[in-house]
Amino acid sequence: MEAVEYFAPGYEDIEDVKSRHNIYDATTLQKVADCPRKYEVRAELGLESTRDASPKMIAGIAIHAALEYYYSFSVRGKAQEEMARAVARSEWDSFAIDRALMDENAVHLSAEHIDGVLRNYFHAWNVERIDIYEPATYFLQDLILDDVIAAKWRVNEAGYVVLGESKLIMKFDVDGEEFVYSGIPDLPVTKQNGSLWAMDHKSTSTYLSDWWAKSFEVSNQLRGYMAMIRSLTGTIPEGGVINAIHVGKNALNPNSKAAKFERYQFDFAPDHIDESLRNQLAWVKTIEHYRSTGYWPQGCGYGGCDMPGLCRKDPETRIEVLATEYQPSTRNFWNL
Repeated sequence: MEAVEYFAPGYEDIEDVKSRHNIYDATTLQKVADCPRKYEVRAELGLESTRDASPKMIAGIAIHAALEYYYSFSVRGKAQEEMARAVARSEWDSFAIDRALMDENAVHLSAEHIDGVLRNYFHAWNVERIDIYEPATYFLQDLILDDVIAAKWRVNEAGYVVLGESKLIMKFDVDGEEFVYSGIPDLPVTKQNGSLWAMDHKSTSTYLSDWWAKSFEVSNQLRGYMAMIRSLTGTIPEGGVINAIHVGKNALNPNSKAAKFERYQFDFAPDHIDESLRNQLAWVKTIEHYRSTGYWPQGCGYGGCDMPGLCRKDPETRIEVLATEYQPSTRNFWNL
């Protein structure tokens, strides 16, 4: 696929955009909503943990990369399935996991296991069932760029823009205030009746269920990406679709009655999309408040945080944890 950069009239390059706007994305803003201190470490200080990513997280990354690649093709068949599976294997292998150090709850995960999950996925949706969702396709000249400040478009072999792999910086009017928002929209798909939806790929080691799926039902990230799609296409998305994939140890067991794949559809009202932008603009103002006070409070206390060592440490010596357990972030804002 080809990467094509775009800048609105009056902007020279990405550095010019960054010098003129505070740019936020859904993942970063969610951090301040979850815990201001986590936001401080990840965004203000630009640090990330030196700990290796978990095998479960890597499995999700590998499957997500494979499906993004697969759905970027205009025509999809066996050849594209095999290429997508190769993408997943390569992504998994790139992390060079030491299997001797793997937790017993994750030892089933391997390149072969992920390959088997994807092989079954393609069979389930392309052979056993009629898939009513098809990726929405747009040529660049079809898109409405009124709200786009900058973009790095991914263009596939047929000349279509792959929105689910394009990096966007857009401006929205939120109750009279400008909100500059960036992100890679989830895969826009259409149903047979022509309605537009946003599909997000999610993998889990737990069993698929309505209870699990509902954790994504009110996602500000998903709804924010729908705002991007609405602006770009002039069509209001009907809602979101969670493309759910089970990767647990029984995922390849044909005798297991647990669901292996499912599509969970959530209808949203247009006001839900507007509300997601209001929510995230409010978090921007929260960031400005903490920045002005110079103090970023601990936001949790109920468990489940991925950086508890920082808050366990005496506040006077917390800097030691940052120096020994964190490193400068390797994330590059403009890279796809």
